[in-house]
Amino acid sequence: MPFALLPRVGKGRISYKTPSEGTFLLTPAKIRISAVGIIPDGGKTTAVTTAADVTEYLVGRGIAVFDETKLKDGATADLLLVLGGDGSILRAARRYPGMPILGINFGQVGFLAVVEQSDWQRSLDRVLAGDCIIRDEAAIDVAVHRADRQDREALGWFMNDVVVRSRGPMLHIELYLSGNFLNVYPGDGLIVATPLGSSAYNMAANGPILLDGLQALAVTPICCHSPLKVSLVAPLSADIDLIVARGTEGILWIDGAETTSLNVGDTVEIRNSPHHVRLVTFPETTYLDAFASKFEYQIRRGWRPSRGTPR
Repeated sequence: MPFALLPRVGKGRISYKTPSEGTFLLTPAKIRISAVGIIPDGGKTTAVTTAADVTEYLVGRGIAVFDETKLKDGATADLLLVLGGDGSILRAARRYPGMPILGINFGQVGFLAVVEQSDWQRSLDRVLAGDCIIRDEAAIDVAVHRADRQDREALGWFMNDVVVRSRGPMLHIELYLSGNFLNVYPGDGLIVATPLGSSAYNMAANGPILLDGLQALAVTPICCHSPLKVSLVAPLSADIDLIVARGTEGILWIDGAETTSLNVGDTVEIRNSPHHVRLVTFPETTYLDAFASKFEYQIRRGWRPSRGTPR
């Protein structure tokens, strides 16, 4: 939840006012949990060790626990507990769609993983008691239309960003919004980021931070060899097409994973998706707190706000 939105709490719900979309509603969810799937990042020893502790704790409370082998075999859990970073959460969301996910952060930044390692037991108790919120986060579909073929190649969806990058010399990428040509960007590539992903590669490329509740995407050029280097903010409902118009080989990345190569004439099609990812969080877990703690974002020293309580 972004740092410019302040919650209004009342009678079992939390709402956020946004200029473009009216009220963005979050409803506390009473999850009936009888089975939990546990997915640790196998590359992190502490995550694997903690997963064993969590399993023992849940079994002691009479809750069935499924490891990833059972989940792959078709077991359905009321809650997925992912011990890792944001990448682990994104992988789990793709493999097991529809299951609510609570992330315990064993990564470096972790905007999707809202629970820190030392706090797993208290946070899990809160979820079991129904003291939590489920957020339905929109996903964005990606497809490629090859220049030498008539069919579209569906590549799935993204939650954070999709990136077209050059593998060598610069690419010239044409940007179309709802069928209208906007501009051509010569450089290292283009980033299209959701609000959730706007604080990742998009921010590193000097793109804007999109506030929570905005139904929008940020389009940010990477090392653009042109005076026009500004990012654009497009409606989530708009069709975005990126055409590799000139250059050598390009690479398409989806949520940080290299997905496919791109040649001149290929079109990357970005569309709003019916898919959603269900993330478990807590009423007091705001984007401002996460942003401030993970990037050491400081309010101007000595400044006292004229309205409200300083954070």
